[in-house]
Amino acid sequence: MMKKIQYCLFLLLICCSSAQGNDIVIALDRDHDDLVSREEAAILPLLIKNFDHLDANFDKQLSANEILAFRLNDCVR
Repeated sequence: MMKKIQYCLFLLLICCSSAQGNDIVIALDRDHDDLVSREEAAILPLLIKNFDHLDANFDKQLSANEILAFRLNDCVR
């Protein structure tokens, strides 16, 4: 149930033009390090599918800026 809630929250944040990368990190960041690891992103198939593409600095973590660059239509192709 919690995974579905987080998934819906993520999609809502992505779709809202006012959503900030920080909002998405807060929703997914379980260890409160202000980054989203592959493990934290794993609950969202759309995000994990594009994780390596989004990880611009190749640190195996997604920052708010990297997540903000995410576009839903990039994942649906």
